[in-house]
Amino acid sequence: MASAGPEEGEVTARDEQALRKLVVRLQNVQERKRLETLVQTLSDLLELAARQSDVIAFLLLEEEVDVFSLVFNAMHTFPKNEDIQRHGCKALHKLFEKVPEEQLTEFVESKDHMIILKVFKEFPAKEEVILPALYSLHSLAGPSSNVEVLMSGNVRCYNVIVEMMQSFPNSETVQEVSCCLLHKLTVGKFPKLIYCEYFLFQAETIFLNRDLEERKEEEEEEKLCWLEACYRALELHQKNTDVLEAACWALKNLFLYQRNLHEKIGDGNNQSVLIS
Repeated sequence: MASAGPEEGEVTARDEQALRKLVVRLQNVQERKRLETLVQTLSDLLELAARQSDVIAFLLLEEEVDVFSLVFNAMHTFPKNEDIQRHGCKALHKLFEKVPEEQLTEFVESKDHMIILKVFKEFPAKEEVILPALYSLHSLAGPSSNVEVLMSGNVRCYNVIVEMMQSFPNSETVQEVSCCLLHKLTVGKFPKLIYCEYFLFQAETIFLNRDLEERKEEEEEEKLCWLEACYRALELHQKNTDVLEAACWALKNLFLYQRNLHEKIGDGNNQSVLIS
């Protein structure tokens, strides 16, 4: 780390001391399971993580300061507590932004991201809880290896995203971050050949993990859910440029890797929509 002046050095020392104290508080609360104290500690951690502090980013890489495990453990221990899940996701979102992609891959490899995904199942109607969870997933979707994991498995991330878009159609913030996340998941950062083969297969079976012959009619309806969610966002939030941009990017990537989808929609005059 570069040398700092007296005032900056004092701030650095305070930040370091504050983080180490929060780690101790999190460890002690885990033992005593005092919910009120844990919520306050997570709130204080969020405030600290939101600062533009180099020392915080540096300390997060130290093995002896395992803040992430403590936050994940708190959320895992109290999965039905709304305050802990909300503050936990908010803190994780800010902390994720301070570490390199190599560390982000570790969280997915160790399946810590499943703790975040459980938030959507426990609080499907709580916008104030699912929103920070969406932001956390957006941060985790940086590394290409993470994208591959999030797009596969028993709980495919895009299923959850579309469900949230459908649950909160009038929330500009949910629509924007969801579309941004869909865009990030389909931007094609991992090897192009693998991506194309994988995504073409997924696009043919969107939201399906069943026998195609037996569920042909349902497939035709469900494979358009992603499209419908993005179009719905465009229709309801025409004055919000952030939502419009995010939805357009998500749709652009979907059409790019599944070119025959334009045959299933028209422009109002039964004309095919051409995607260049």
